[in-house]
Amino acid sequence: MRLLHYLEIRNFKHFGDRQRIELAAADAADEILDELILERVFDERQFPAWKRADAETAQVLWDTGTAGLKLSDFAEEFFRRLGQRLGHPMLLRKSDLYRLIRNVTPAAIPPEVATKLDLMHALFDPGG
Repeated sequence: MRLLHYLEIRNFKHFGDRQRIELAAADAADEILDELILERVFDERQFPAWKRADAETAQVLWDTGTAGLKLSDFAEEFFRRLGQRLGHPMLLRKSDLYRLIRNVTPAAIPPEVATKLDLMHALFDPGG
């Protein structure tokens, strides 16, 4: 268990309502992600190895495990389940996933995505 997570749980009773809700949502998100990854990406033997792997190895395993998946479907199912678990409507649908881009580190974007975006930019650029 991450130390920060342990400390958050240990001090849970001292948090305000908003902080408790945020912690509950974060815990629910972690649980749902693990469930989905076990259902759609890795089996019960592969999953712990992926969780323990260093960042570079974990990325290679993830890329291999998700090669045949439509990750937008994965994301939509994640937000559907998270909404259900928290008792709210679905938080993001496929058409809203673009809102997450501001949270992505540019270095984490696969080169093929940048290449395709560059091609689209060239196609739609009125000055090009």
